[in-house]
Amino acid sequence: GGDRRRMLVGFDAGAAVLSAVSLLVVGWRGCADYAAMLLRFGTMATGPRTSFLLSDYVDLNSLVRGAVGGRGLWAMVVLALVTAGVLPWLLRLWRALRHEREMESGLTWAATLTWTMLLKVYVAPYDTPILLLGMVLAAGAVYVSRGDVMPRAVRIFLMLLYVVPWIPPVPIGVDRTLHLYTLVLVGLGVYQISEAMSAKAPRGSTPAHEDSR
Repeated sequence: GGDRRRMLVGFDAGAAVLSAVSLLVVGWRGCADYAAMLLRFGTMATGPRTSFLLSDYVDLNSLVRGAVGGRGLWAMVVLALVTAGVLPWLLRLWRALRHEREMESGLTWAATLTWTMLLKVYVAPYDTPILLLGMVLAAGAVYVSRGDVMPRAVRIFLMLLYVVPWIPPVPIGVDRTLHLYTLVLVGLGVYQISEAMSAKAPRGSTPAHEDSR
């Protein structure tokens, strides 16, 4: 409980300082214009037609739109379904976080960072290096909990996070592309939630994926 409160206090303090600096530098009008710009970007990214180059973005919305030829309805349906499927698991992990150990805490943060990137309506590749921070937290916790052994899946995902972003979107039809990097992020998010839920299992039980070492 104490660690959680300290994290929340630190987050609130950082947000307050950032808000104060923004107001001092650009004033209320500048902050309002910035909020309006974000809303316009969100409308452009989720509308029936988009002027975005979808291959430049790696979020789930852009993946689906690119795969179906730019149509926004399918993307929003998939985004809503995935959000409805993932959010309960994340909420469950965060609700139990105050009772958990370092391993569960690292995995919960890692999964949250990954799915935040995926479920936002527009995320460029240069926004995703923050996921490496989550990978470091998760890898360190899993490494210690498994007797100084790094799971094979973690090593594979670390390699993919460095290699796959260099691969351009793959054409899969007329005006359709598939961004492999987004698929890697989806796999990573599923793996992190699975590991976190397994870590929450009774201590005497054996994880179902123990052979992933």
